Amino acid sequence: MKSARRRPRGWEWAFSPLVVTTAAFMVFLCAVVFLQVWHRCRNIELERRVRRLEAQWQELHRSNAALEKEACRLQSAWEIKDRLRRLGLDLRPPSEEQMLRLIEPNRAGGELAMEGGADER
Repeated sequence: MKSARRRPRGWEWAFSPLVVTTAAFMVFLCAVVFLQVWHRCRNIELERRVRRLEAQWQELHRSNAALEKEACRLQSAWEIKDRLRRLGLDLRPPSEEQMLRLIEPNRAGGELAMEGGADER
């Protein structure tokens, strides 16, 4: 007796469980390979970006250190005196006529009393 299994005709073979399972497995395998390739490319891209940002950070760090040195130099007393001399500014303590002295307020009136070289108004 012949087996009850018959040969598929036409497109019937395309819908057999073995073919469908194999096709699904191949699609899954292709998707996995594609995702692995995409993931590796993304990792390479991110590694390059990290290296670029690290180099930029180091450059900014060097620039910041140089600017801090320059700020310290510009704030030094000898540099300020030298710049004042070059600009022709003669800064010295104020004279007595330029000073205004404030005295404690009167207890009764609450106003400040002024004395010194300031003009009375």
